[in-house]
Amino acid sequence: MSSGEIFYGCFWRIENAAQDEQAIAALRDTLEADDDADLFDMLDDLATKHSAHVLFNGDTVTVYFGVPLTSVTEADNDFDEMALLRVMDLDNGSLKKNVREKMTKVMDSIPYSLRDRLTPPKFSIAWSS
Repeated sequence: MSSGEIFYGCFWRIENAAQDEQAIAALRDTLEADDDADLFDMLDDLATKHSAHVLFNGDTVTVYFGVPLTSVTEADNDFDEMALLRVMDLDNGSLKKNVREKMTKVMDSIPYSLRDRLTPPKFSIAWSS
């Protein structure tokens, strides 16, 4: 059964990750890894060294940098609306100042060579199995 992590941030979804030579090369360059570095080891390094969140769903890997909000599962997809409200400034209709500041720090910590592969910051979901 799959579970999903709802977050606010930037993400890179890699389809058929084990065969995606461009993605592997980008990770290798970003992490300055050896030519024989394993994809999963590089993803682990990205998570530990750069605070990335890495989720696996079959052959698809989702790497995101951001603020996790809540989780859902395929079987029970009830959405915790309060998780969203906790990050919103309802008076201004925007993210709370502390969340914006946290997201700015997250964005600054993203390796420059990966930034062109990431989406702009937004609310999204990353599935894992």
